[in-house]
Amino acid sequence: MPLSDIPIDIKQIAEAMADLNIARKNVVIYPPEHVQVKASIDRALKSLDMVLKKIPELTIAIAKATILIGDEDLGGRNVGWNELARSLSQHEIAAICFYPGIEKEELLSFLYRIAKPLENKQNDLSSTIYPHIQVQLIDYSQLHITEEAEIWRDKDVTRMEKTSFWKDFVTHLVAGRLSKSEDAALLPNIVETDPLELAGLLNQGKIDSNSVLRVYQQMLSSQTGNPGESSESYRIAASLSGLNTLLQALNQELRMQFLSVTFNYLSEQPESVQAALISSGISRDLLYEMLHHANQSGNEISPSLIRLLRKLADIQGLDFGQAPMGDGNPNKTTAADLHTLLKREDYEEFVSSQYDTILKKIETTAKLEKVEGKNAFPIDEYLPTLDEKYLSGQIACMLLAFIGEDIHADEYQVYVDKLVVICRELLDGGNFELIINIFNILNQHSIYKRVPEIRAIAEKTVLLFKEPLFTSKAIQAFHIHHNEARQAVFDFLVSLGPQIVPDALNLYVSQADFESNQHLFNILAKFPEHTLTEAHKRLRDTRSDYVRNLIILIREVGGRGAADILRPLWEHNDQRIQMEVLGALLKFQDKWGLLFLRRALKSNDSEMVYQSVRLVEIYKVFEAADDLAAMLKKRPFFKSSYDHNQILLRALGSIGNPSIIPILKKMAGLSWSFFPQALADMQKILFRSLAGYPPESVRDLLYSGLSGRDEGIRKICQELLLHDIQPQP
Repeated sequence: MPLSDIPIDIKQIAEAMADLNIARKNVVIYPPEHVQVKASIDRALKSLDMVLKKIPELTIAIAKATILIGDEDLGGRNVGWNELARSLSQHEIAAICFYPGIEKEELLSFLYRIAKPLENKQNDLSSTIYPHIQVQLIDYSQLHITEEAEIWRDKDVTRMEKTSFWKDFVTHLVAGRLSKSEDAALLPNIVETDPLELAGLLNQGKIDSNSVLRVYQQMLSSQTGNPGESSESYRIAASLSGLNTLLQALNQELRMQFLSVTFNYLSEQPESVQAALISSGISRDLLYEMLHHANQSGNEISPSLIRLLRKLADIQGLDFGQAPMGDGNPNKTTAADLHTLLKREDYEEFVSSQYDTILKKIETTAKLEKVEGKNAFPIDEYLPTLDEKYLSGQIACMLLAFIGEDIHADEYQVYVDKLVVICRELLDGGNFELIINIFNILNQHSIYKRVPEIRAIAEKTVLLFKEPLFTSKAIQAFHIHHNEARQAVFDFLVSLGPQIVPDALNLYVSQADFESNQHLFNILAKFPEHTLTEAHKRLRDTRSDYVRNLIILIREVGGRGAADILRPLWEHNDQRIQMEVLGALLKFQDKWGLLFLRRALKSNDSEMVYQSVRLVEIYKVFEAADDLAAMLKKRPFFKSSYDHNQILLRALGSIGNPSIIPILKKMAGLSWSFFPQALADMQKILFRSLAGYPPESVRDLLYSGLSGRDEGIRKICQELLLHDIQPQP
């Protein structure tokens, strides 16, 4: 059963293509086991399955940046569809046919294949077979480029049926038509090749442009159709899809020649159905350029071209041939009205008297004066307003005003698509305030807009803000402009969800200075589970600094459950990583942390020993008190022994384990040394550390210090007794 005979839900297929493009982008960015890849593949499979439950097969054709489904052209409607089309075109794919039963591994393999760049003009898709995905590549053997002045179609080629025109010719063609007149000779046809390639040949002068223009003029003249035959409208619109691509790629001089031919044809047949069909298939930009060129050339714009103006302004709402433009609706501008308006000499008869008065007042009061000196126009003040970033903001505000009005869903879709693109541009300048405003308005529209289709469009657009393409750039912009960012920016990024974690984490752990990246840490701390998951994936990285930073992040964000992730890294050959792992395990109060600590305290590496003592002091490891007490030099003989004891005494004071008080009493009673000043300094540290012990356990020791000869020690003891301990009578 041909696809054209099956009722196709174009909207559902278009959504499936959008989901397929999202999966393709995730495959490019993330490894196969990443959660984003799995989720997007599942979503794309679900969308394709829903389509293939209704039709036995789904065939899409690709023409550069355009996806064709039957007679429907998705080009220009959605950025995602155009991205998918360009990606497939780069692999010389002309069409893809999907069959029911696609497996996840099959779709993943296909997407990875098209994610790889095409090298040395060799497309390995030609030798790859997928059970439920059939790929048709462009057959260049069927394309011929000659050095002749004109290119002719083979006379033996059979004319294709209308119903299969775009299905069979999917290899980027710009098609002409043979005249249906029995007396007409075969007409030269535009080359059946990619429109951009043909444009290149014309621009380079390899093809006689006059001959191609004659073919184009004859092609326009040969168009026939019945107002009741909707298929004819689709056929011509499809042909003109390729023509649009061709004209946009031509140099300005050639493009103006083609547009002049089009203008003359439309002007000669003011009320024909063919003129209406052709005008509906030409892109807005080309229509505007055609009319602008005609106006500059002094050509009169006939009433028939009013339809083109209405299309350009999005006010064309009727099918040609079904109802006249003036249908009695007072809200619609009639062709006669617009024709009168375009005649400059008669505009006074068209506009209201009130508006005419305003125009005349402006004309009589406006004066152009040359002002110099201090009253001159402040050009330096206004120059920044011509900057691209400023203009993007102004355009965004204008588009917000448009979508706030009561407009059609198709117009709403066009405006919000442009808003999304502008939002990505605004990120470059860190203009989060406007982006947040756009995001909030779209959220409101997804709930409160009257029209269900517009609510659905707004809801789907909001989701685009949460895709990696946007979140990655948003995090980068936040990192660059965080000093100027307000709390609202932080709240906005957090509202995008855990999708922001991978990029925020990569930025955070790649920086050497953690203190200057507190803004990134604050975001990651909002998603501890996702942060730990992403950090765990990266622990196998070979860069020691990177892994060390990951461990620090896990230590700060994670809980006791994160100890299982870090424990194996104790065996790492980098001592810095070992110490970070030890610190994290001690913080999580993991039982293995105490075991690793005792190993480190007995190490032959003094640096490792003192780092371990410092960790005991930071995390107040109560159980390590006896281990540190055993390391004290009870009768220090060398000066270094006093320094060693000072480090241990500070750590013991932070723990406050009273079991070692007897040892401290003995060291406080030392009175002779080869280094009396070192002994005095050590004993001051000892008495000062008593603040960390239970008051009742050190009271006797403090009173003994009060009766000592060292004035510094007496003062320390007096302060501690007054502050922490009520003196006994």
